Amino acid sequence: MLRYVVSVALTERVGPGFPWATLFINVSGSFILALIAELSTTRVVTLSPAARVLLTVGFVGGYTTFSTFTNEALTLAGERALMASFVYTMASLGGGLAAAYLGLIAARLLGALR
Repeated sequence: MLRYVVSVALTERVGPGFPWATLFINVSGSFILALIAELSTTRVVTLSPAARVLLTVGFVGGYTTFSTFTNEALTLAGERALMASFVYTMASLGGGLAAAYLGLIAARLLGALR
């Protein structure tokens, strides 16, 4: 549900031409997943294994969407928007990796404050 709400809200705000909503969802999901994983691994936040899986695989896995990402990249390519497809793919991969790294850093900073 959250993915749908975020997608509709962003698409209404920026328009349907480029898949900004999916890009935002996947990048923010990468940050959230890394943050939860690092916080629970370093024991800054105590989570049972079931709670960790529920939050990471269940919530974040349901929030992000690789299948929509690949479909949108192929749709852009099929519409001969090859540069937009390339930019979207690179922004998704690079943005996801950068967001995950920032999630790790944020979790470590939170751990240091504790």
